Amino acid sequence: MDFDILDVIEDATKEADAFENHPVRELNMEEQVLYLNGLALVMNADGHIDDSEKEYTRILIKSIGLDESSLDDMVNFANAPDKDTVQAFFRTFRRRPIAQLFLFDALMMTRRDGKVEDKEVAVVNKIADQLEILKGTQQDIFDLFCHIKNRNWQESALYFSSHLLNPEHFKHLLAYHEVEFDELMTETTDIRRIRLLDVLKNKMPKAEAGENVKPKLDAEIVLPMLQAEVDRGNALVVNNQLTIKDDNSFGELDLASIGFEWDKESVSLYCSQQQDITNSAIIKKLISVLEVDSVADMIDILYQGAAKITKASINADSNSTLELTANANESFPYIEFNNKYYVLSGGKHSGYLWNKSKIFSGENFLEEIKGQVSLWYHASYSDNAGYLVEMSKDEILDVIFNEGVPVCSNT
Repeated sequence: MDFDILDVIEDATKEADAFENHPVRELNMEEQVLYLNGLALVMNADGHIDDSEKEYTRILIKSIGLDESSLDDMVNFANAPDKDTVQAFFRTFRRRPIAQLFLFDALMMTRRDGKVEDKEVAVVNKIADQLEILKGTQQDIFDLFCHIKNRNWQESALYFSSHLLNPEHFKHLLAYHEVEFDELMTETTDIRRIRLLDVLKNKMPKAEAGENVKPKLDAEIVLPMLQAEVDRGNALVVNNQLTIKDDNSFGELDLASIGFEWDKESVSLYCSQQQDITNSAIIKKLISVLEVDSVADMIDILYQGAAKITKASINADSNSTLELTANANESFPYIEFNNKYYVLSGGKHSGYLWNKSKIFSGENFLEEIKGQVSLWYHASYSDNAGYLVEMSKDEILDVIFNEGVPVCSNT
């Protein structure tokens, strides 16, 4: 016998499983080779190619459908990368949504040998920046990577369903680990919504202190949201004008007006100029995507907790008295009560209304308030201090978008 059975068994059990439906399989062969060459740069970033890194490369090669001899080509390129091929890699994948998957595979590559060198981190970060992956998206990919690595499927679920990343580029990971997509989505409905709110709140640009501060977004928030609409076939871009199907209220968005451009070849949006985005249609779209019904929650997200709408509740001793979570503020006189919205309007004795934590009336607040309610300046005195006037949600949103809200100076 001229072979060793143990060697055969060891070689067979080291045979790499393939990712089923790996998205790179849909690229043409030239793009597939460039994708692998990009990973080869990461593989040799620390000047040493470990067998575990070769093993992950073999998994990818098999997943993509290329011949395993491609591994030798990758190793050769890793040891002697040429400038033309590196430039071709960046030209091919810059701004393309599939660059998100490349970054994930690059992170996998750096962890294969059990340690991460500073040089590897620097190379991956440089590649991500050159591919023009937004910093916030880079963080989302890293978070997803950590959740997958630690088999934390509930936390990973957010990235398979939201607009933060393109879910179609990562679903093969669930199949590889034998996690049922539909079952995971059903189990994590509530936690995904909470996590999405948390992630976006942390990405919000800092609100400057002031009396009339309008909400603003930036590319980190807006670009992934609009790109997701494009990827899902819900948005159309013609002559750099973006419209959303079945949403006439959104109107026609001039991408240049928010610092965006459209790459027709890669079917992707990219940020050509960082700037504040105050377009009310975009902000309303974000609110819709987040499924935020409460104006109070919306303000909390848009202003990172630095601004709040006053909430009211019925006094324990009197159904005609409302307790306020903050003193009535003349510069932002809006109240949320029983999931409805009102504006405080000063009357004859308005001095007894502002900067007070209670408002009084002859009405029973347990009953539905409609239209306008007269307010007293004290529980025992019916002289008019002002009015509580009902507003629609759209009316109060228009106030926020057009006039702004007071923002605390301690942010």
